[in-house]
Amino acid sequence: MARLLSVLPDKGLILDVRGNGGGYVIAAEFLLQFLCPGRVTPEPMQFINTAATEELCRKVAGFAPWRASIEESVETAAQYSAAFPLYPSTW
Repeated sequence: MARLLSVLPDKGLILDVRGNGGGYVIAAEFLLQFLCPGRVTPEPMQFINTAATEELCRKVAGFAPWRASIEESVETAAQYSAAFPLYPSTW
């Protein structure tokens, strides 16, 4: 990556990842941080509130932050859960 960056113009870089349904989010976030001179704050992630996402958040410890808002959606009729970063920021 460093070699590729050394041959690019210094006037800016556009990364278009639209339509890319695969990959590792944390790798993309770290790469973006590598490319930018300032601190990059990851976008928070939301779930669509369904019985399946409620079960997922109940079973997967890493999704615990979303659980309460998904459970509350039965009463609030919210379409989406609360938003949290997928990975805690460590940089």
